[in-house]
Amino acid sequence: MEINLNKAMNTLHSVEKQLRDQAGVSVNKPKSQAAGRDSVEIGGPKGQVHSAGYTQLNNELAEKLASLTGLVEENAGQQNKLAGLFGDVNNDEAIQSRAQELLDTYFSVEETGDRIFNFAFSFYGGEDREGFAAKMKDAIYEGFNQAEKQLGGLADISLETRDYIDGRINDFLKEGEESETQQPVLDQV
Repeated sequence: MEINLNKAMNTLHSVEKQLRDQAGVSVNKPKSQAAGRDSVEIGGPKGQVHSAGYTQLNNELAEKLASLTGLVEENAGQQNKLAGLFGDVNNDEAIQSRAQELLDTYFSVEETGDRIFNFAFSFYGGEDREGFAAKMKDAIYEGFNQAEKQLGGLADISLETRDYIDGRINDFLKEGEESETQQPVLDQV
């Protein structure tokens, strides 16, 4: 799959803007160099103003979410491309065999789903488990939506991969529930 750099950058900027809009985040640039700080408002005009450090962290998160969206889009595109090799009379058995091999290994539902899930959830730092899972799920779904728009649809294997990732996210949430209920209760003295 040939990637046009300008198209890829535009897609990433679009996704970043959508993520910021969904989160209600706006970046306010200083009016002069002397001001020396950016600030971020969350929740619109009545939101809190945060320091430049917070802005930097927020921008890093947006970059990571854009990377995640790109990863999802790229993998779904490759799955579609490989699945599209079947049924084409111009493709001989060797090509179809190699495509099937890739779909059974590196681009399988499980390997692709695990790659996407592990990348997304590697950013988890113990904060609000449900909120974090919701953000990651939104970013992952955005990647699938972008791939679907660019490809004009998704192959069944890509849809199965999305469902597999949903299952991994549900397992992640259940693990959090289980760890909360299994924590020992200390007797009061």
